[in-house]
Amino acid sequence: MRPGADHRGRSRGAGREAASCPVSIFNAPDDADTLKRYRDLGVQRVSVSLPAVKPDAVLPTLDRWAELIRAVNA
Repeated sequence: MRPGADHRGRSRGAGREAASCPVSIFNAPDDADTLKRYRDLGVQRVSVSLPAVKPDAVLPTLDRWAELIRAVNA
């Protein structure tokens, strides 16, 4: 069963609308196609893990995520 369909079915089974039970993905992959799939399945938010390093080392990762956000929301 697809995750989105499973979520909707479980919500209905509990007497709730799926929209009242938002879905979050933690430690999401940095892959635009996967993020778009999550979006299309109704995932409300994703979070990412960033390394505990100096700013100059983490900024490229943040730049990559900024690109992904633009691509997924385009």
